[in-house]
Amino acid sequence: PLMLHGVGAFREALADKLVLAQRCWAGLEARVAAGAPLELVAAPQLSALAFRLAPRRDELLADFDRRNARLLAAINARNRVNLSSTRLPAGNGDALTLRVCVLSFRTQAAQIEALLEDLDAALAELGADA
Repeated sequence: PLMLHGVGAFREALADKLVLAQRCWAGLEARVAAGAPLELVAAPQLSALAFRLAPRRDELLADFDRRNARLLAAINARNRVNLSSTRLPAGNGDALTLRVCVLSFRTQAAQIEALLEDLDAALAELGADA
């Protein structure tokens, strides 16, 4: 592909994905500013970023992980986006954390908006459990 399309096409594709990752991050920041119970864990590094539910006071790590697993499942159940997870440091150990990685050539602004819409719907669905 590099020989066929040239390095310019790859640079352009990467630049597009970096913009989309920043767009997702901005959407998450706006939700936190509006009161969503989210913790922004890792700002975009290249095209990957991470977030999770905000921890509750004195919450056990296992309970925190279960809440984040439910959020991840609720987002992915809508079958419009597919987030993955990882474990990143939290106050009481490494916690389950939702991970966005914008890589596919098929990922465009519409998919980022779908992710943010699905996050909003999942948070509403989970209600007090979020």
